[in-house]
Amino acid sequence: MSKLRDPSIFAFCAIPQVMAIGTLEACYNNHNVFTGVVKMRRGETAKIMWFLKDYTDACILFRHYAKLIAAKAQVQVDKDDPNRERILEICQRIETTASARIESCVREASDLDPTPLPMSTRILFFIVSIMYGAYAWKIDKAREVFGTPYHEKTTLVDLMNMCIAAVLILYSVVSVFAKLTAIRYS
Repeated sequence: MSKLRDPSIFAFCAIPQVMAIGTLEACYNNHNVFTGVVKMRRGETAKIMWFLKDYTDACILFRHYAKLIAAKAQVQVDKDDPNRERILEICQRIETTASARIESCVREASDLDPTPLPMSTRILFFIVSIMYGAYAWKIDKAREVFGTPYHEKTTLVDLMNMCIAAVLILYSVVSVFAKLTAIRYS
């Protein structure tokens, strides 16, 4: 399942498998299996369908249901059941494998380097943030250039604009210089 990339195909393959282990959890050590029908609750089924988006989610759900089965086996009334130890061992293997795969998926996701912004985009962002800063700080009557009437009095909105402009300018300067140093040292 880890090789499936199309979300609809992944859901088509993963939902029945997660539902299967969920049904095993509902049936394990449940005497209603012999007297009626035992199914997963509709709400739980809906949560699975809603939550299950990728391979990491499938591993999380497998680990969850393996833990529930192991918990039922731990408190099982008949401690002499020959299958009890085997079930606990299998659940432990499922939990270990699922946890390892969750870690590897998280590690792979963090190792992915997002596509960096090209230098031209960074410079354009820098220029736009400088223009916004001139507007926010009323430098050289920049507001009149943009069609906003000039007021001497500073309002709360003006202060917010100044703060936002300062953050944007700082971010754009750091972004441009970080790219320049990365180019210089690579």
